[in-house]
Amino acid sequence: MENHVLVNDEKHEGKYVAFSSIVDHTIVSEGDDPESVMISAREQGHESPMIVYIPNKDMRHCY
Repeated sequence: MENHVLVNDEKHEGKYVAFSSIVDHTIVSEGDDPESVMISAREQGHESPMIVYIPNKDMRHCY
């Protein structure tokens, strides 16, 4: 299985980040609230940003 890391920077831990799109992984906005992150990204002209939560390094997640 391949390992795909979208964000490898501790400064985004515990935050929601907006990528420009699902194919362009440039971070265009970040914050504590996914709605405000989405609004900020759209105000910058990104019509379909992809919002993801970046967990803290030691946090466990089940999907």
